[in-house]
Amino acid sequence: DRNVDVRDILTERKFNSWAEFADSCGQFPLRCRLKEFSELGSGWVLYFYFLRFMMAVMFIFVIMHFPILIIYATHGSLEEWSEPHSFAPEAHPRPTPQGPTEPVPLTWMARLSPGSLGVQGASPALVPFCYTIGSWLLCILIAFMYALVHKIDEEVDLETTHPNDFAILVEGLPSSAKEEH
Repeated sequence: DRNVDVRDILTERKFNSWAEFADSCGQFPLRCRLKEFSELGSGWVLYFYFLRFMMAVMFIFVIMHFPILIIYATHGSLEEWSEPHSFAPEAHPRPTPQGPTEPVPLTWMARLSPGSLGVQGASPALVPFCYTIGSWLLCILIAFMYALVHKIDEEVDLETTHPNDFAILVEGLPSSAKEEH
């Protein structure tokens, strides 16, 4: 055991700075296979597979939500929310106007919300159907990713050499056997 300073090692190897050392190292090509990161450890490979998985899931869910957004955009009941006294008179009595009352302009973002279905909130059957399919699909994709992670981890472990590959596991020794250094 010796305490070694990284700067001393860099100077010993004729590098003036960490940046100079980093520039001398080989780089992975931008479009390399993810398994090429296995020399850095399985964590790197799994990280990039996880990123790819999350991008695919987000893309699928965006596509699945298009019908829902179209349903929200085509219902014109968002204005019902501006007059609460019309649907709950006991909770919201009609206010007395104080000054000019102009309707609040509705943006296109507001029209893409579930509030567009109105106060009654009755949505077409397609909306809960899409959410149910999305939930089941997410569960299936997570199970698929779980199995893929274990498969990739095993493949990377087989392709790389680690110190524990040279360890010896001994079992069944008598209790009188002791560890010697």
